[in-house]
Amino acid sequence: MTNYIQSLAARIKISILTQSFWNPKKRHIRETYEENRRHSLDNDAEVYIKLTKHDALMAAMSIKGKIYNEHRRLTLPSPQEGVRIIPLGREFEHSSKLSELNNQFNKNVNRFIDDYDEVIEEARHKFNGLFDSSMFPPEEVIKTKFSNNVKYMSCPYDGDWGVWLNETVQLSQFELQDRLVTAARHLIEVCEGDCRLYSSVLENLEDICELTGDFNLLEDPIIAKAAKELAPIAKDYSIETLRDNDGLRKDTARRVSQVLSTLKLA
Repeated sequence: MTNYIQSLAARIKISILTQSFWNPKKRHIRETYEENRRHSLDNDAEVYIKLTKHDALMAAMSIKGKIYNEHRRLTLPSPQEGVRIIPLGREFEHSSKLSELNNQFNKNVNRFIDDYDEVIEEARHKFNGLFDSSMFPPEEVIKTKFSNNVKYMSCPYDGDWGVWLNETVQLSQFELQDRLVTAARHLIEVCEGDCRLYSSVLENLEDICELTGDFNLLEDPIIAKAAKELAPIAKDYSIETLRDNDGLRKDTARRVSQVLSTLKLA
């Protein structure tokens, strides 16, 4: 058992992503109080205002979400919230993709900071009596509100870490299978229904099939076989060909359904 746990630990890294962001949507204390007083409520109503819709800030917020999604895509879960694992070697791809996105994030944050004084003045005129300068931190403070930091660590295996690692790989196996089956079912639903067929539907299935080779830490034969059989289906036809051919869409849905049914994943 010790050798088994040790071999698992040697095949993965622990990955932790921490993110921070200044949210321009703020609770207005005075107006919240007045709204509750006006309607005789016991602090049930809350009044929020969005201080700015600066395009660079909105772009940075969108990129923050992409960083989180990419982190989730290239990692597997653990029982501890915020702590995920990544197969050894995949951390280079993970680091590269997150670094590229983080560079875009920082460029937009810097654009926002450059315009920060103007943002405050715009809010002062826009909100009139609603304006509250305390909602805007000093520039040296707001600069510290934006970050995306990722950490990679070797996985211990001694003592309680062995129990944690065993729980982690079991949980990871469940998520891997769920991601694979969800992507397959989505393709079936789109091909059988009237929904718009986007390239991402095929790309998502192809991606998780490719990841399965490294992510199948317990070497589950059913998951491995499902990925092997679904991968070529996701690549058989271009998105344009499937969109224009109802018969091919129905056949694709049938083939994917057969794989899931045969392997009892339906």
